[in-house]
Amino acid sequence: MATTDEHNKKHPRMDLEDKDIDLAAIIKFTVVLLVTTVIIYIAAVGLFKGFEWWEEYNSPPLNTLYQERAKEPPRPILQTNVTQYSDLKEFRAKEEKVLKEGDEATGKIPMDQAIDKLLQKGLESRPETETQSFIDKAEKMPSDQSAGQNFERRLR
Repeated sequence: MATTDEHNKKHPRMDLEDKDIDLAAIIKFTVVLLVTTVIIYIAAVGLFKGFEWWEEYNSPPLNTLYQERAKEPPRPILQTNVTQYSDLKEFRAKEEKVLKEGDEATGKIPMDQAIDKLLQKGLESRPETETQSFIDKAEKMPSDQSAGQNFERRLR
């Protein structure tokens, strides 16, 4: 079998080279790439600034109605922790007054009168039908589809 030296003599191109990369070419490429990137960035920023200027220069003035509408709306009146307790207390007092005394403006009557009227008049209920009495006689049992969670009525 041939040794490595004999192999290198037969095939000289297969031997390792002292210098595999060209460092100067890599540095030149990196510098050119960075300079090109900076130039393109500056050109893009300039282009967008030019577009903004062109838009402001060539756009017609805004309609006066639109200018009025573009104003900020009034700020909302927010409830703070300081006013929250007193506001809630006032609201509950008004509601209690309506429950006890009624409100003529909305046609509400006091709660005591409403209860008395309801007791005098009575609550309506639907008449018992044959179907209802039939259902009452049925036995409750789990339905097959519900795995025992819902009940259905069946006659014995």
